[in-house]
Amino acid sequence: MRLDHIRKSVVSGKTRVNFILQISSENMNLASIDEIFVGRGFSSIQGEMSLATAVFGSDSYQKFIKNQSFPEFFVAAKERESELGVRLAEWNATSREEVSKAIELILDDPILDFLRKRDLFVRFFPEQLGQMLSVHLPAYQESVEQEVENLCIVTRGAVIDLKGGEAIVARKQIFNEVARDAFAKIGLSVAGEKDGLLHFSGVGNDGAKFSAQMEPSSLTRIYLTYMWPTIRYWPLMYFSLVVKKRVKGEKKAAIMMPPGVQSLAALRLGKYEDSHSLEIAVRALALWIELGFFGGPAKKNC
Repeated sequence: MRLDHIRKSVVSGKTRVNFILQISSENMNLASIDEIFVGRGFSSIQGEMSLATAVFGSDSYQKFIKNQSFPEFFVAAKERESELGVRLAEWNATSREEVSKAIELILDDPILDFLRKRDLFVRFFPEQLGQMLSVHLPAYQESVEQEVENLCIVTRGAVIDLKGGEAIVARKQIFNEVARDAFAKIGLSVAGEKDGLLHFSGVGNDGAKFSAQMEPSSLTRIYLTYMWPTIRYWPLMYFSLVVKKRVKGEKKAAIMMPPGVQSLAALRLGKYEDSHSLEIAVRALALWIELGFFGGPAKKNC
């Protein structure tokens, strides 16, 4: 793995270094990361991949990987999405024929990947997107249910809604229980507690001391976004995990999650709305650390 970008920002008069991680193609094929996650029980990744290719074209997944992997493609896709968004807003297609032409314009675009095409559909043609997805949703939902069966050990059973402000205590309790189990399996042990959240520590694969802690705001703040592929708006929470390393002769560095890593597996980091999705998010985080990202203790034969 390599650090492709190091960006410095000033926060309250102090310089903070933000590391944007990218995967070295010499070490791991990008698509292989998703394959590893699927092999470890994250079956919804396969379901999402199948859904994307069925609705947006057989090359839509690989185009997503390409657009996320190279700055020039990322910028081109971002600019193209913005350009099409302006064009569609001005077009204001209303007749069946106009809508059909506009949809064809999105689907046939050679630059946009499935995520950006999806976003345009959500903005301008949500009803049509729902129709396009409907035939494929049962298979996707089956992959989600299988993922819960595979990964939800601590929260197995009836799902607990964690969306409201009154669920803060439950979020912390569930996180602690899941993290204690998931992090222990990758060699981290409980090192303390603060604000009701456990801290973990261990020794990284490079011999450096390694610690991980969840920022309390991660389990108390609520952000609004939409969840693919249901086209509904959910209050989803995002993890802010601070990973600290102390190497002899060097200052400790803080690496913030989630990273700019190009894969569907990266989209699993930190999104949750209930007890099942919270456990899945924590186990995704543990697997990223296990694979050696963020200086974590990489296991052999993973």
